[in-house]
Amino acid sequence: MSVSTARNRNNQLELEDLHREIVEARNLAIKTDNLVKNLSAEIKQVARYQQAHQRKSLLNSAVAYALFVVVVFAGLYLSFNTKVRSDRREIEHYQARTTALETNLAELQAELDRRREAENRAYSFYQLLESGDRDEVVEQFEELRSLLVDQTMIQLLQDRVEEINYALAEQSYRDGMAMIREERWADARDAFLKSTNHLLRTPWCAALHFNLALALFELEDYEGALAYFDQALSYQELDPAYQAEARFRRALCLESTGRLAEALEAYTAFRRNHPTHRFASRALHGINRIQRELERNPPE
Repeated sequence: MSVSTARNRNNQLELEDLHREIVEARNLAIKTDNLVKNLSAEIKQVARYQQAHQRKSLLNSAVAYALFVVVVFAGLYLSFNTKVRSDRREIEHYQARTTALETNLAELQAELDRRREAENRAYSFYQLLESGDRDEVVEQFEELRSLLVDQTMIQLLQDRVEEINYALAEQSYRDGMAMIREERWADARDAFLKSTNHLLRTPWCAALHFNLALALFELEDYEGALAYFDQALSYQELDPAYQAEARFRRALCLESTGRLAEALEAYTAFRRNHPTHRFASRALHGINRIQRELERNPPE
């Protein structure tokens, strides 16, 4: 009995131990299951956090990449724009320089052409001098002088042309005087005008102006004659005989152009200064004629 009781007791103890181990194992399993659940939840949370972090990192990377691309392109644009401006300035500089060089080249070419033309004209002018056509020499010289550059050549040619001008002026004056003696008044006028066209100031210019005025007077160009009589009287070297006649004929011109008061004064001055002149009586008739006219038609 005692042996069987003891055995039962041992069995019961073993069963209790087994039961306790089972309970403990069950509790451990439950605890392990809870831990596994908690760990799974934490893993899921970590996974969600990791996904969120990855999305945020991806977004940040995309933004950073986009900013990088913008910065790079902005830098490239600024660099390219600066290069373009620099190239444009350089192109404009070279274009301006090219234009200036082309202008200088055109000016040099024009100057070269002008010099060639001047040389050709000068050669032709020398041939003309040798031909003895003095009128043509004088006519062409002014145009040639505007083309020449060499001042020494200009002076030499000018001296030669002045000699020719003097000779032509003298010849025209002599021709005019011959025509005056022949009373060819129009031809005399043309000859005297041709002489003044060659030279304005000559040793015979006082006599020339008087005789030119005389020719115009005979041609009834009283205004023109009056102007040249005044010019002749302005020369101190005018012959006294010419002076007296110029004053008388000047009075006639004034009367013929209707300037009666001036004509009366000119006749009176002529009578006073030249009482014995051959035109003194005609001057007196002129005074009486004008006085009668003024009495009939007094000036207003």
